[in-house]
Amino acid sequence: RITGKEAKALGYTNVYSPILDLARDPRWGRVVECYSEDPYLASELGKEMIFGIQSEGIASTAKHYAVYSVPKGGRDGEVRTDPHVTPHEVYEILLKPFKEAVTEAHILGLMSSYNDFDGIPITASHYFMTDLLRKQWGFKGYIVSDSGAVEFINAKHHIAADYKQSVYLAVMAGLNIRTNFTPPDNYVVPLRKLVAEGKIPMSVLDERVRDILRVKFKVGLFDSPYVKDPDAADTIISNPEYRKVSLQSSRESLVLLKNKDLLPLDASRIKSILVTGPNADATSPMISRYGPSEIDVITVLKGIKQLVGDRVDVRYSQGCDHYDSNWPENELYDKPIAKKQKSMISKAVEAAKDVDVIVVAVGDNEKTVGESKSRTSLNLPGNQEDLVEALYKTGKPIIVVLINGRPLTINYIQKYIPAIIEAWFPSEYAGQAIAETIFGLNNPSGKLPITFPKTVGQIPFNFPFKYGSQLPQAKKL
Repeated sequence: RITGKEAKALGYTNVYSPILDLARDPRWGRVVECYSEDPYLASELGKEMIFGIQSEGIASTAKHYAVYSVPKGGRDGEVRTDPHVTPHEVYEILLKPFKEAVTEAHILGLMSSYNDFDGIPITASHYFMTDLLRKQWGFKGYIVSDSGAVEFINAKHHIAADYKQSVYLAVMAGLNIRTNFTPPDNYVVPLRKLVAEGKIPMSVLDERVRDILRVKFKVGLFDSPYVKDPDAADTIISNPEYRKVSLQSSRESLVLLKNKDLLPLDASRIKSILVTGPNADATSPMISRYGPSEIDVITVLKGIKQLVGDRVDVRYSQGCDHYDSNWPENELYDKPIAKKQKSMISKAVEAAKDVDVIVVAVGDNEKTVGESKSRTSLNLPGNQEDLVEALYKTGKPIIVVLINGRPLTINYIQKYIPAIIEAWFPSEYAGQAIAETIFGLNNPSGKLPITFPKTVGQIPFNFPFKYGSQLPQAKKL
């Protein structure tokens, strides 16, 4: 609802949300954008997002239809993103959120993905774009291509002789709008030629345009195309009510993964605390998103200082960077710790020697997870685990706060560290919510929406799964 109200105030008529892809392979960089690996949870959250956005007269456009989030090897970027899944898994799991978005939430827009399924690009598939979506599910909205999806029909999938034929296949399959970071003429000119040559019937073009006009009528663009009171946006965007929702969302998203008689801390019983780690005072990981943003982020360090800084000596040492010059090469084999990182770790250890407790914030930033940022490993990037191990050797009580966009393999931390909080990318009020949780003012009631494998060798390892398929393989040696 808030997304819809803010979009309306700013003059938007369409929002590319929700993302209904399922996070089935944590190596994939766009896991950070997904609701869950579970089709039921993603469906329910997705429908509520659609209801909220469209209740404000804004078209909701879901991404990425279809079978997009399970590329071979979890790869992304310039490589082919072909899924290797069975038809049963496609229909029972991967398509469920999209089907319910259409049949129950009556979504007005869908974005077609640039991958293929069974050798046919989705954006060129009459079955996915028309037979299934419109004829079986009853979709009445428009389909917009993901950036490059039309071009990839010939350039990446090689099922068209040239770009002109790619345009033909996409339009005949059911595409209404083409998107890319190139001039519209690149698409319009070959489309005009195809119509003039009689290859694309005028009736098909009329049908594609009709879908777009129908949505424009539904959202009122022919009645009131402009924002009536542009100045009202100043009082609507990020107003106090919406900020309260943001803070509460940060609180409720936290997951207590482990607590062995350490949390909550009693500020009256500790004199000093060290806050360390690459995410201790970092702002960018808190708001993983596209585009610029004027957000005053409360970091973990700032949140703890604001909450108990008048009673507890709060100290800071960065500890290490998110990664160093050896990364991601050191995901493949061990390399000596870079001199800079070794020095930073030593400084953190020295700072930890005379404090009562340590909070170490580790995980991802915008360079280690996101679109086109797939990984070969799920370990903490760079030398972050080296930092945790060095701090553990001081004998001080440690709380690890994970600030990350994908599941991580945290076997050492799970075994030796007494308290672990999973915070994900917890938005502008991250530090406040985390500090409140550490000191007992917030009960971390969140649950994991995705499986944490112990090693990439277990992948695929997720929910739902067939009975017995994830039982222990053998007795412990």
